[in-house]
Amino acid sequence: MKKFTLSCFAVLITLILAVSVIGCAQSKTYTNTELGFSCQYPADWDAEENMMGALVIFAGPMTLDDTFMINISIVTDELSDVYTVEEYSRLTELQFEKSGNDYVKIQGKNTTISGLPAIVQTFTVTVDDYPIKDIQAYFIKDMTAYIITYDTIEESHDKYTDYFDLVISTFKFE
Repeated sequence: MKKFTLSCFAVLITLILAVSVIGCAQSKTYTNTELGFSCQYPADWDAEENMMGALVIFAGPMTLDDTFMINISIVTDELSDVYTVEEYSRLTELQFEKSGNDYVKIQGKNTTISGLPAIVQTFTVTVDDYPIKDIQAYFIKDMTAYIITYDTIEESHDKYTDYFDLVISTFKFE
């Protein structure tokens, strides 16, 4: 029985290592030298800088008969006052609530990104009659708020959440 358990354990470790190596091979690294950060994103997605007000948009597949691009974006907000990440997150929520786009917060959780306190929120909104389900991560460094958003239609949401996790788990300041 012990030999079988040890053999199963060895096979499990080998599988975990193989999946880790495969996962690493399927990502690219984006570096922003101006702000001094980098992160990984899916290898089969494109990185488009300075598009639609974002520092970078990682462009994924099209959906809804090629009318909506699944994407992950990184945006910064230069702060004029000192905020905690909780205060900044609440201000963002209030803006969504006032937008009239049927904003509904699903969940929020505290975490860290690049060693900084962060909040990750999942919510739904309606944009041009499409039900959108997003995840946003907020964190603040040196009077700059960083917002990483995973943006997709509701029906595709679960399919690409690992890609959002890849971006936020590899985000680091140099």
